[in-house]
Amino acid sequence: MSEIGQPPSGQLPGTFGTPPGEPLGHPSATGGFGQPPSAGDFGTPPQGPSGTWSPMDAIAYAFGKIKADPAGILLPFLVAGLCMCMPAMFLYGFAIAALALLDSTTLYLLSMLVSLSVFAVSTAFLTGGGVLFCLRICRGEPYSIGDFFSASGFMVHILVGLILHTVAVNIGFLLCIVPGIILSVGLYFWPLVAIDQRSDGIEALKKSWEATDGHKAKVFVFLTLNGLISLVGAMCCYIGLIFTMPLWFLSATYVYLRLTEQPVV
Repeated sequence: MSEIGQPPSGQLPGTFGTPPGEPLGHPSATGGFGQPPSAGDFGTPPQGPSGTWSPMDAIAYAFGKIKADPAGILLPFLVAGLCMCMPAMFLYGFAIAALALLDSTTLYLLSMLVSLSVFAVSTAFLTGGGVLFCLRICRGEPYSIGDFFSASGFMVHILVGLILHTVAVNIGFLLCIVPGIILSVGLYFWPLVAIDQRSDGIEALKKSWEATDGHKAKVFVFLTLNGLISLVGAMCCYIGLIFTMPLWFLSATYVYLRLTEQPVV
């Protein structure tokens, strides 16, 4: 029997130990965790304690996931992106034709309004599905293209959040730009909050702001790096977006899970 204040026999001071027969880095029967896995376990950089992260870690993590399963990750994003863009592009083309061929300003404006509405709905649909898809990947759960079409129950929350986020950020940019940048950084993770925590649009925006408290500078750097990567993808005749969009989604999910101190696989 060990003395009070002394570690049990065979256990080093300051450690918690793991039950016999259970590998380190996997949850024990009591819910505890051993040491984190090495980089070779998943093909991604070693993960630090929950809540610690860097912009480059996030991008490297996302790249490692895509490299490990390119078809399983890139193809669902491609199909979902086409489903999002095609209806809006068709209606936009119809609006241009109405103005050029029929010389009908009324029909043009009506078509543009419908096109923007369809684009907003499809964007909300893709955002919700993409977030659900990436959360499954980052948690080591089974994922498939069906995840993109399984977030319909969040559509209202995503649409409300999308509208409020757009209005808030645009007002911020009108106030000498800097407030808009701060708002866009602090509110960036609201879709992840809405899906992961089952929050409505307003609550998701508030929780995103709270989660980024003390991390806004790093989040700004992260968004800037991802923006530059996406710009390069767009310059390659937009073909590069097939890779950069999943990279952005996955790396943002990684950051969100770190900010909310949740495990990442």
